Amino acid sequence: MTDALATRSATGARWRDLRDWLRLVDGIGELRVVRGADSEADIGNVTEMLDHTENTPCVLFDGIPGFQDGYRVAVNAQGTLKRQAITLGLDPATVTHDSLMGRWREILRGFEPIPPRTVADGPILQHVQRGDEVDLAKFPAPIWHDKDGGRFIGTASVNLIPDPDSDWINAGTYRNQVFDAKNLGIWISPGKHGRMLREKWFARGQRCPIVVLVGHDPLIFMAACAEGILYGQSEFGWLGGVRAEPLDVIRGEVTALPIPASAEIALEGYMEPGELHFEGPYGE
Repeated sequence: MTDALATRSATGARWRDLRDWLRLVDGIGELRVVRGADSEADIGNVTEMLDHTENTPCVLFDGIPGFQDGYRVAVNAQGTLKRQAITLGLDPATVTHDSLMGRWREILRGFEPIPPRTVADGPILQHVQRGDEVDLAKFPAPIWHDKDGGRFIGTASVNLIPDPDSDWINAGTYRNQVFDAKNLGIWISPGKHGRMLREKWFARGQRCPIVVLVGHDPLIFMAACAEGILYGQSEFGWLGGVRAEPLDVIRGEVTALPIPASAEIALEGYMEPGELHFEGPYGE
């Protein structure tokens, strides 16, 4: 980690993307890189242990057997106050529970969302695959639990689903199961905003556009999980308000949905009305 990155975090300025965030976490001694863990037997079990143990590090799995080096899995991102402090631009060396809560009160007092900003380019466009080039099986989506019905590349994924009647786009954390090289499942529980929007598309006999983000700015995940964002309100706008600057997005060439320019992976396509698959179970 560079001194410049450490200084910017300590003074409350923002890191640029997930890779910056991981370098800052590494700089405070809260990142572990694990090589050789199996995607079916090891990663899920380690993640379960981390989730149920206090003060455990963020873990980045690489060198996963059967997959190309650099196709990595990050888990347990927000597991300590120090890592949450980095996400919110606070000094991890001095953060306390009270100071973290104080920061949230400060952010939410007179809160104003800031819409995303469309840009022409970004890291997400460095490697674009289309049509027959697409192969979801190349990603080391783990078997997270003993009773899982397959490989899940989410639930820490973020699903972008638009409203057919307005310019609102929901960003939600719905689970995504890899069925095969070309097909990805999505399960959205009844009552969730994404499900309501999908049903609006299907009721018209129209396919529903979707983008699935995998490996992204931790604040995007925090926004997608936030319970206080109402139907019709933008998670990306909420993120901009929290960060006090807009999220840079590019427009997807398939769906025209706003894709964070610094996301690691964006899977772009459609949900078809009437096309159903057996999904799950998810062993959690």
